[in-house]
Amino acid sequence: MKTFSLIFFIFILFSGYNFTLAAACSADSGSDFDCCQANGSTSGTKKTLSNTDESTRKCSWPADNTFQFTIKKFGLLPKGGTEADIVYRGSSTVFNAGSVDAGATMGNFLAGANFPAGTYEAMIPELALTETVKSATAPTITYSGTNYTCSTNSVTHVQLPGESDDYMCAGQSTISVDEDGDGTNDYNVSAGTFRSDYGPGGEVCFLDEDGDGDADTMRIFDNQLGDIIISSTSSYSISFNFNTSDGVLYSVFDDYGFGDISSPVACTAVDVGDLDVTLVKE
Repeated sequence: MKTFSLIFFIFILFSGYNFTLAAACSADSGSDFDCCQANGSTSGTKKTLSNTDESTRKCSWPADNTFQFTIKKFGLLPKGGTEADIVYRGSSTVFNAGSVDAGATMGNFLAGANFPAGTYEAMIPELALTETVKSATAPTITYSGTNYTCSTNSVTHVQLPGESDDYMCAGQSTISVDEDGDGTNDYNVSAGTFRSDYGPGGEVCFLDEDGDGDADTMRIFDNQLGDIIISSTSSYSISFNFNTSDGVLYSVFDDYGFGDISSPVACTAVDVGDLDVTLVKE
């Protein structure tokens, strides 16, 4: 889910923006999963699912109806600064990247925000970990020689920190993660060190803001646009492209596509896939 971090960085100072939504999954999309039907078309060749590994247990499909998530707030990191120096603006807002008016909604998020003059090295959106996706059409897959038309119901997923490469933000307590929801702790996530374990470069850390022992916020550090200089004369034009073409993952296996075959056998939306964003500063 780190792939969608770049969406929110257009709102600091901009004189214009472009918005393009890619609607059909494809072999060169960069997803870990094949399309449920070739080229995201209901007339395309059907994917045959099998119990071989994760890549064959799931397939992807466009989230061209809904790709919903929440930005809690948006920050800028002063050049050379610490986490305590991040300047935040905005308030918690729900976005739908699958909507045709996503660009206008996001353009209003920080409308009128007054960041102090200075040089900033990274942009820091803080996101809630819950995402919801839904497809407008239903693909058909093949499993064990039988075709199954998938449901178009939405699926909601909580993006948990990973076991090996994710950290809680500095000053946070270690948390335990039950990844498969079976009531047993699978691994622990400890606090990292800023600019060592995470920091500028698109990396993330997690926050347990309500102190209940579970991560509920992701802090993303992105510096792909380089230094941002804010002054009385600065202005940027940002072009960006959302790609929700692999946003829904379908499977005939339960438990996010990792469990047993569903009974009765049915193809359902089991998990949230990718939201890819390309961003250019002019």
